[in-house]
Amino acid sequence: MRKRVLIVVPTLGIGGGEKLAIDIVLNLDLQKYKVLLISLFPKMGTEFESIIKKHDIKVHFLDKKLGFDPKVIITFANVVRKFNPHIIHTHLNVVPYVLPATILYGIKNRFHTVHSVANMESTGFLKKIMKVTYRFFSFTPVAIGDFVKTSICEEYGLPDEKVPCIYNGVNTEIFKRIEKKQNTNYFNFITTGRMQHVKNHKLMINAFSDVAKKYSNVMLTILGDGELRLDIEKQIKELGLEEKVILKGVVRNVAEELNKADVYIMTSNYEGVPLSVLEAMACGLPIVTTRAGGVIDIVKQNQNGLLVDVGNREQLTEEMSKLVEDVMLRQQFSEVSFNMSKQYDIRKCVEKYGDLYLSSKDNRLC
Repeated sequence: MRKRVLIVVPTLGIGGGEKLAIDIVLNLDLQKYKVLLISLFPKMGTEFESIIKKHDIKVHFLDKKLGFDPKVIITFANVVRKFNPHIIHTHLNVVPYVLPATILYGIKNRFHTVHSVANMESTGFLKKIMKVTYRFFSFTPVAIGDFVKTSICEEYGLPDEKVPCIYNGVNTEIFKRIEKKQNTNYFNFITTGRMQHVKNHKLMINAFSDVAKKYSNVMLTILGDGELRLDIEKQIKELGLEEKVILKGVVRNVAEELNKADVYIMTSNYEGVPLSVLEAMACGLPIVTTRAGGVIDIVKQNQNGLLVDVGNREQLTEEMSKLVEDVMLRQQFSEVSFNMSKQYDIRKCVEKYGDLYLSSKDNRLC
């Protein structure tokens, strides 16, 4: 009998947590599992929703309103009653809406993937809920990297053996290195991700402005969108970088854009294990990044990239400049990035989640 797995996300908006949830659904062995995907919020018209539709994945949208919406607790409970899952697997901030039904219907196998450092993923009242959930209601936190695992154990006082660790995975059939001729006309830095404070695009653009004063042929391509786009556009204009910083918004051909670039850059204040960096590594890019949480598990200093302190403009400018000047170093980092990415293939990641599901206890209702 196939195990029934209920995977729950807040939305199908563009983000790393949502991407992992979809990748799990797409790559699980359907001979072993029957999967239902739940989005608390309504449809948003995103690329992820198009992928869901293309692959005919079963998904329920619970049409949650902004703020606390108690009706969703009842709606979700009805879904659980009808689907009768063996396993519930949550992502991001959905547990308060999920927990009552898991208790009511006795779903014993409860997993929650922690997508960021534990002290930043949940704050305030939600953090208290998560602490109670882990300690008294048998939810198992799943870390996406060793740094994140340590943060979970420290934040919630959990023993190491109670926190399984499954690294994020990248689709290496889509994100792969394409051999290209060296472009001598310009040097292209690239970044991807939501335009949010945590990503600290301001630092990136300021450092790029410093680099552009030294090297006339550099460019910066920014993929993604978000609430800070207008602020970012204003900063670019004030620095006179309109011809050098290209805002492409949300694009479908991310792998193609990465393969046009020379160096991937990330300036986040904190991260889990960023899928965007794994995608860049799979495309063979050298990485320049802040030491933002779990990124240090996949970017190794002077092996596949360069690490700088969070918020340090001077260090960032220096390391970006180093890679502009040193083609041999870029080639060395590129090769290591590409080879390292193979161990993070999404199929290996999902296989480990499958093993986790199969090792769990049976649901008493089955």
